[in-house]
Amino acid sequence: MVRKLSIALIWIGGIATGAGFVARVAFALDPRPASIFLSIAFAIFLIGMILFILSNIFLPKP
Repeated sequence: MVRKLSIALIWIGGIATGAGFVARVAFALDPRPASIFLSIAFAIFLIGMILFILSNIFLPKP
């Protein structure tokens, strides 16, 4: 369960980070809201990565 949640967080955060970065570069958005969005998306991605690593360490493989 934790592993599936962490993989979902990695996908959501990674896609949101990529989309936000592309939108910021392509449309030259006002940097403040784009930066807030990017930092939130990247934080989601990092939380997913940490959960994934910890679940691989502490939970036995199915």
